[in-house]
Amino acid sequence: MAEADGVDGLTAWARTHGLTVEAGAHLPRTTPLLAEGEVHSIDALAGGWLSKYVEAKIALVSRGDDEHFTVAVTHVPKAKRFALLAPCIVFLIEQAPKGFAFEYVEGTLCVSLHGNDTLGEDLDRLREATVELVRRIRAEIAERLGPAAAARSAPGEDGFEGAADSTPQS
Repeated sequence: MAEADGVDGLTAWARTHGLTVEAGAHLPRTTPLLAEGEVHSIDALAGGWLSKYVEAKIALVSRGDDEHFTVAVTHVPKAKRFALLAPCIVFLIEQAPKGFAFEYVEGTLCVSLHGNDTLGEDLDRLREATVELVRRIRAEIAERLGPAAAARSAPGEDGFEGAADSTPQS
């Protein structure tokens, strides 16, 4: 029953925030949390714009041993060149929601909350943390490479779907 509540909660939240519920969609398997063999199922998935410059997919993910995560997955390709432990990123230790974690591998950023909480405020916290993390990563890129390079790490008109360095879907 809780799983159905989670799916219904994500679906309702996605629709009120302009995201599209995607049946049968996949997530990139590039980060440890999303690795092939680790994820048993994607119970619900919605995609769209979390803010003007952050396109992502939010999903309820089930792993072995009854572990559940709510994840936001986006692309920040230019961050590949930097260590993500810069002072601008360390804010997460102090300000992040409880159960918050993130992984970054080859352009894919996976932000997660442990559990499949899909109450509006939980999904809002995940969205806000994801947008803030991307903002801070792009600020770090702009500081090191200049604003033009940071802008190139943002999605184009059609989002990341057509980007040359997008992670292939499995």
